[in-house]
Order: sequence, then structure tokens, then C-alpha cells
Amino acid sequence: MAKLMKFVYFMILFLSLYLVATTHDCHNDLDCGDKIKCVPPRIALCINYKCYCILENDAVIPWST
Repeated sequence: MAKLMKFVYFMILFLSLYLVATTHDCHNDLDCGDKIKCVPPRIALCINYKCYCILENDAVIPWST
């Protein structure tokens, strides 16, 4: 029973560290250039810490309306 609990705790710790390490792909648009390749006329943008390929005309900055 103790070995099972150690295994469960280890898996919880390992999975939580994995999720923390992989949650943020980018912090700004420059980080996306190396992570994903977009087919022109699409450009790589960082939106909510994830990289997306978006048409250049459709790029909307959330804080500008």
C-alpha cells in the first residue's frame, strides 16, 4: 500500500511539473517565429501564451478597439 501511495504522489508531482513547463508557448510574438512556421500571408502571433498562424489583415490587438 505504501508503494502504491508513493507511486501516486510521484505521478501527481511529475504531471503537475509537466503541465507547468508546457503551459506557456510564448511571451511575445518574436517567440513564435521559431516554434511554428506559417504559410504566407499568415503570420505567427502570440495570443494568450499560445502561438497561432493568423492572416495579417485579421490580426487584432485585444486592447485596441
